[in-house]
Amino acid sequence: MKNKKLLIIAGLLALLALGAGTFAWFTSEDSVTNHFEGEIAGNDIQIVETFTPEENWTPGEGVAKKVSVANVSEYDALIRVSFEEIFKKLRDNNEIYFDGTGKYIWASGPNKGNELSNPPVVPKAMPSKSDYVSLGYVDVTANLSTEVKNITVDNKEYHFKIYEKEVQAAGNKPSGEPIPEEYSYVAQWEASDGTKAKAYIGNTSGSIERDRTTQKLTLVNPAYLSMIDATYNEIKENWADPSKLYNKPAVDEITYKAFADDLIQLGFTELAKEITNNKWYYNIADGYFYFVGKVLRGTQTPQLLDSVKLMEKADNSYSLLQFDLIVNANGIQNAQQSIKDSWKTDESNPDLYNKLVEFCDY
Repeated sequence: MKNKKLLIIAGLLALLALGAGTFAWFTSEDSVTNHFEGEIAGNDIQIVETFTPEENWTPGEGVAKKVSVANVSEYDALIRVSFEEIFKKLRDNNEIYFDGTGKYIWASGPNKGNELSNPPVVPKAMPSKSDYVSLGYVDVTANLSTEVKNITVDNKEYHFKIYEKEVQAAGNKPSGEPIPEEYSYVAQWEASDGTKAKAYIGNTSGSIERDRTTQKLTLVNPAYLSMIDATYNEIKENWADPSKLYNKPAVDEITYKAFADDLIQLGFTELAKEITNNKWYYNIADGYFYFVGKVLRGTQTPQLLDSVKLMEKADNSYSLLQFDLIVNANGIQNAQQSIKDSWKTDESNPDLYNKLVEFCDY
């Protein structure tokens, strides 16, 4: 029996009675989902991990996700691990502008200029790393002479903010001709809870008029709130689904592409291509990673998973992607008949079965 709860590790001890004249084998399972936290709980095996959820996953960035499995039972065990994935990608990442009066207009893509009716949209969030003040910009919203009304989206009110940075100081050319100062402007919408969303004020060049005497600012174009289509396409994959086993070619000996999308890659460690003692081995016949060794009670396996990476080739369509990696661990008593009854590797991979038998006590 398997008990899986989102973001929570659940352990289960089951006693399987195999009938008169046979043995009863202890088995256990554990599962954890990471929305791309886990806490340890349970009785017999526990997934041990180091993982911090990444809310602003960017192309080329690898996120540490270190996974091993602990045997906290009263018996020595054999352990295997498999994965499930939930991958959500925006249906259409072309930008939409919202004028605050109920009109949503496509700003890019094949529908540019066309209006949407009742679209499922969300404000286009500013990256957390885009802190304009730290980049030398100054809040000059108070100098804005153009009236910009607040915009409310999903019961959250956004206030328009504009920031200014001097990029060229006033001076004189060698001929004595004066050179006026020049400024760079950025704008965004800010909510009281700290949420920041992208603002669109037209082309960068000529989008702001600045009175050099009063320093008042005028917007040449309306201030739109940038939005994106919030509809997701969802893909669910189970590496160990017998009807659709994971069988993608590995990138290299310790790197695999995610089942759901090639641009998400899983980095492993202590993984061997051949069946090797005290290493992990991937059995393509059933979709599980097997630890080739006996896991003594009170100990844990070597680390299996090391990181998850979004590749550099990921384009704008990967904005706001959601990726859940569910780690499912399964442990059995280290007995030959238990392997046959529970894992059936004697049928799927006889070489692996024979090797695992070497670590059985009976």
